[in-house]
Amino acid sequence: QYLQTERLSMGKFAYKSGLSISAVSRLVRGERFPTPESMRRISLATDGKVKANDFYEQHHSQRLR
Repeated sequence: QYLQTERLSMGKFAYKSGLSISAVSRLVRGERFPTPESMRRISLATDGKVKANDFYEQHHSQRLR
């Protein structure tokens, strides 16, 4: 959701957050939960707009489909 709202590609976000493109891709697709270090980087890169709970909610909503 954040990437769409901010009109960021996964590549640009990966660069901004210091994560690999493949890590960002797995997180976006809900295949992985962020590690504490990844979450710290995501929080910094998004100015706190993306929180750890967002990943839980995304995962939970995908399982209900």
